[in-house]
Amino acid sequence: MVENYKCSSCGKSHKVQKSNFLSTNSSLQAFNNGYTTICRICIERYYMKLIDQYGGSIELAIKHCCSMFDWFYSDEIVAVTKQAEKSASRISLYPSRMNMAQFKSKGKLLCGYHCL
Repeated sequence: MVENYKCSSCGKSHKVQKSNFLSTNSSLQAFNNGYTTICRICIERYYMKLIDQYGGSIELAIKHCCSMFDWFYSDEIVAVTKQAEKSASRISLYPSRMNMAQFKSKGKLLCGYHCL
């Protein structure tokens, strides 16, 4: 039996999580195999709306997403994501960059909460 993974935002079903959802180390998403419950496309659309809402501030939009998905925020990681050609793909890069060796230890939980 093939399992389908449904986006909690748009409701679309996907057969594969890896290419359709962003990874997360959040214990709040642990039941979902380490992926967000909102698909990559919906996250990117929402992120683009946040950039508009925050007057063009990519940093504030990423910080907002970090809060939503229980990711730790780091100005250093935001800087690393600047290599993305498109603004939307920066939010897709963020979780993978959090797992880079130089940043991974910074995202450890302190007293049950991520540092913001």
